[in-house]
Amino acid sequence: MGQSATRPTVPRPEDMSAPCPLPLLVDLSAAPDDVLLEILSWVPEADLSRHCRAVCSAWLRLVDSGALWKLKCRREGKWSDASCCRMPLPPAFDWRAFYLKGPFSRNLLQNPCATNQFDGWHITSNGGDHWNVEDVMVPLPEPHAHITKSFVSSYNWCGKEQVVSLLAEGLWVELLDEHQPHITVSDWYAARWDCGCVYELSVTLLAEDKSRVLARFDHKPKPIPQWSDACWNQVSHVFRDYGPGVRYLRFEHSGKDTQFWAGWYGARMTNSSVTVGMH
Repeated sequence: MGQSATRPTVPRPEDMSAPCPLPLLVDLSAAPDDVLLEILSWVPEADLSRHCRAVCSAWLRLVDSGALWKLKCRREGKWSDASCCRMPLPPAFDWRAFYLKGPFSRNLLQNPCATNQFDGWHITSNGGDHWNVEDVMVPLPEPHAHITKSFVSSYNWCGKEQVVSLLAEGLWVELLDEHQPHITVSDWYAARWDCGCVYELSVTLLAEDKSRVLARFDHKPKPIPQWSDACWNQVSHVFRDYGPGVRYLRFEHSGKDTQFWAGWYGARMTNSSVTVGMH
């Protein structure tokens, strides 16, 4: 008896549609710079710094170039040519530092919602039973309803402040002096339902010496009476055309109760913000 020949195996249709287990490798060594820049601009910053710079000298040059980080700023909304075309840039503008700091896309205040107790704040007055942090009694309106903590004052004045260095946060001298971008400040405050409170906000734009006031906004509303609805109130202000020389911003708010009750029945504050906008 002769041996029968082995039939060749014909792949089934479902096998042919299965994904290839081998990764697809692409040689980018001959790719032009503009193509590499486009590809690298989609890579997260941490991977660019840790891994891509070590691939070769060409990638090192591109990752360290301003062109890559400017492209990432545009793509992620941190820079818009349409709104920023008139903004003066310094001769050696550091696009990577601008990307990392993102001064136009974030709150410049630290710990605005009492998440980390009083980190980032300097307490200027601590009357009564001092400052405290508590859970919010009434939710903030949307889109802020996710905030769960607030700073709470006592039966004597409790105040705290932050001084923001605008240059350290990623802005630059030419921008502040010539373009003077809008600076928006905002704060939220409320009373308990069973006790009235007093709230005050003071925001000043300061010169380089941190003492000369170039612009200011003060908000001293009427006291909230006892038996209120305990709902949150927002106060906001936009600084425009404040003149050259601004280097710092001081944000200070304070409060107390109106019944002189021991404990923490005074003004509640949270979701404070300072943002710089392009116009």
